[in-house]
Amino acid sequence: MKWLVVSAAVLFCWFVQLRILVPYFPDITNASEYNNATSLFPRHDKSVSLLAVVTCGWVERLIVDHKRMACLHIILANYVTACESGFDVFVVITTYVTSSREEEELEKAVTNDLHHCARINSQIHIQFESFEFRPLPSKAFGTAGDLAFRHREIFEREAENFDLFLVQEDDVSIKAAAISYFLQASELIDDSIYIPAIYYNELYGGEWYPSW
Repeated sequence: MKWLVVSAAVLFCWFVQLRILVPYFPDITNASEYNNATSLFPRHDKSVSLLAVVTCGWVERLIVDHKRMACLHIILANYVTACESGFDVFVVITTYVTSSREEEELEKAVTNDLHHCARINSQIHIQFESFEFRPLPSKAFGTAGDLAFRHREIFEREAENFDLFLVQEDDVSIKAAAISYFLQASELIDDSIYIPAIYYNELYGGEWYPSW
């Protein structure tokens, strides 16, 4: 299988990075637990299947934050557009473990007709997965917990079931066109020594910074 892996993560405020990863995921926590795991998704025969993981953190904070919920709906709308443009889209929303009531509230908030894909005549596939909170090592830099890295476990489990893998946090908007451009660039330099990347500018503290 030809591997194309896209990764998007946030560092500070509205910082997006896309990169290709090799077709294995080193340093996966308890990877042996996932080597023989069964996919949580139905089989598909589309030309390009996309598994997108959206890292959302604590559910109880998300569901009361209207701006964050609005961002999440924008993210899901982007994946609806990707579905309409021909991608076979599956989205996993990852959170820390919380109460069943809050999980149900989040699921109810995002599984609605707003995320309907006319091409497949149904809502895009949305899966919810929660992880126990684990603090980062004392000298590590980043968020308090390691949820931003737990997508590796999902990717390991689903490694043979998708063509394209994407991970992002819940304050990043990645449009379907960006994914298509990435694939086109990948094909152009497929047999070269170069690795495609997306160059962009980050607005932070009123100043623009180049990033890639």
